[in-house]
Amino acid sequence: MIKHSEKHLIDIPTPNGHASTLALVGDDILLAWFGGTKEGEPDVDIYAARCVNGQWLAPGPIAQQQGLQHWNPVFYAEGTRVELYYKVGTPIPSWYTRHMRSFDGGNTWTQPVELVPGDIGGRGPVRNKPILLRSGLLLAPASIEKEETWDAFVDISSDGGVTFTRSDTVPLWRKGHPKPSDTIHEPFEVTGKGVIQPTLWQSDDGHVHML
Repeated sequence: MIKHSEKHLIDIPTPNGHASTLALVGDDILLAWFGGTKEGEPDVDIYAARCVNGQWLAPGPIAQQQGLQHWNPVFYAEGTRVELYYKVGTPIPSWYTRHMRSFDGGNTWTQPVELVPGDIGGRGPVRNKPILLRSGLLLAPASIEKEETWDAFVDISSDGGVTFTRSDTVPLWRKGHPKPSDTIHEPFEVTGKGVIQPTLWQSDDGHVHML
């Protein structure tokens, strides 16, 4: 239940900012987003700001490479260890995921590495946070955004997010197309291209749900 809310506006150093993500680190709040002239431009980088004692400190870039488009940062925090996942490249069907890690609550970061070396199209979390199951598995909600079709899947890690194994895509039946007959589960009927950028949660009975 939300008992109190406040609106804080942060002065950002770029004309546009989009796709923000939050992480709680002790009593501080970390905020990241992608910013530049506009989405998809080669000057778009990942920026971050920290809220300390209710005051937002000046933001700055934490992931940037000249001429390379940056997209969709996602924080995942456990104590003072913070994971940052984000997409780079264009067009979107060819983007890939980079990963950075902080061991001091977001004050310093490791150099970016490819989350799944050599793979393109959307590995790891695409927009929303991974969830840690009671079993210890880490699940990242993911999707593939092609020109004609959109599909969602889950990237699964058993080593705390070091490596990921991709699941099958969620079976979909796109209206106006033949109903798939080669799926184990009944496909979900959808309109348009399909579904992207899912989120996950685990209910008390242990089941994992996707929205």
